[in-house]
Amino acid sequence: SIYESSFYGKLCNSFFENITMSLTKNPGKIFGNLKYALVQADIKILSKTYVSMMLFTSMLVFFLTLANTFVLSMNKGNLVNSVMISILLSVILSFLTLLVFYAYPFLLINSRARAIKNDLPFVIIHMSAVAGSGANPVAMFHLILTTGEYKGMEREVNKILNYVNLFGYDLSSALRAVSLTTPSKPFKDLLNGITSTIESGGN
Repeated sequence: SIYESSFYGKLCNSFFENITMSLTKNPGKIFGNLKYALVQADIKILSKTYVSMMLFTSMLVFFLTLANTFVLSMNKGNLVNSVMISILLSVILSFLTLLVFYAYPFLLINSRARAIKNDLPFVIIHMSAVAGSGANPVAMFHLILTTGEYKGMEREVNKILNYVNLFGYDLSSALRAVSLTTPSKPFKDLLNGITSTIESGGN
């Protein structure tokens, strides 16, 4: 699939692209964690665009809150209090917007990890049965995907097949690549175990 940038993403980049490029070029711990979280959460947005959206939305919330609260508080007749209240609420809501944007990928990671954990025991049984029949290991993942029974696993298995069928990876490289980005540690361990078995020529 080819993912196209949204109108809102382009708009946000037009305002903040230079800033976000400098923030994500040497991301440090905060933006480095966010960049990795976007990959694990399987959010189809470039990290720089996501940061631009985060900053632009926060700015938008600030000015909208500032305008609305100022108009509402002006009815009470005290200009200084109106300005102070408007600025304070605007800063608070703008900061909360940044927090929500930052936290969202991590919440999604936890949700995906739980979904994978629920499906994983049944997937392992299915994979064992297919492997026992002597099927090609790639066919094993293909059958898992085409059953449509393991919704929590579909994205991860689909990535493996895309690496093999579209990008020409061998299965070991595909499994290793997916293990680096999956949000589930048990599934990561399974993929690494299969990789080791394939490379060592084990059963």
